[in-house]
Amino acid sequence: MKNSTTQTSSDLAQDLTAPMNDALEKAPHATKVLIIESHTMVRQGMKACLEENGKCKVVALAGDGYAGLLAIRNHSPQVVIVNSKLNGMDTLEAVRRIKSLDNAPKIIVSYMNADHHSVHDFVAAGVQGFIGENSDPSEFCTAIDAVNAGGNYFTQTISTILFSTRKKPIQTANVFDLTQRELEILNLIADGMSNKEIARHFELSVRTVETHRLNIRRKTDASNLRDLIQIARDLGLPDSSSNTH
Repeated sequence: MKNSTTQTSSDLAQDLTAPMNDALEKAPHATKVLIIESHTMVRQGMKACLEENGKCKVVALAGDGYAGLLAIRNHSPQVVIVNSKLNGMDTLEAVRRIKSLDNAPKIIVSYMNADHHSVHDFVAAGVQGFIGENSDPSEFCTAIDAVNAGGNYFTQTISTILFSTRKKPIQTANVFDLTQRELEILNLIADGMSNKEIARHFELSVRTVETHRLNIRRKTDASNLRDLIQIARDLGLPDSSSNTH
């Protein structure tokens, strides 16, 4: 049997085509899994571990998000395990594209270090499970079984992140030491208002609003608008969908 690993996205997405059918005939009820992972040795190691008990069949390996999308079209996996830090297309974009497909598979994100911004983004994009990269093979199989059955699988770390940042009152959640004015401006930023609109709302100059915005980003270590919106949600500020202008 050919057992070589190639480097192109298309080959990585198809390198298990030959042995796949025979293996599925031997274990017809095995869950079909796709692994999207940038490192070749990690991909191969995960495949070997997942297939040990016969409950999973890794139908394809992919080295990046583009190869992963191709593999999904070619092999129709039931569950996709994707690393949180992919090369090329970032993982969040890959998740969003996968979830836009017809009959999209369930997705589990494997992570080394999780932060609350990315966790919430992944959940919002449709991820059903999270698991640490160094988890035991049995835990990976448990996570696969859970999401394939229509449930979720969150590790303790992820559960803590989701629980601790949900529905916090603003009075106790202002860990960034934002001023009242900065909180008000952050709320309007999350509501989709531009600097000019915010300035008009508070009867301030645009330059003053820009200064407040820079201070908010400095205090919260936010790098973009998406981060600011997530921080507003974590602080318990009203959802933009509930506001009107």
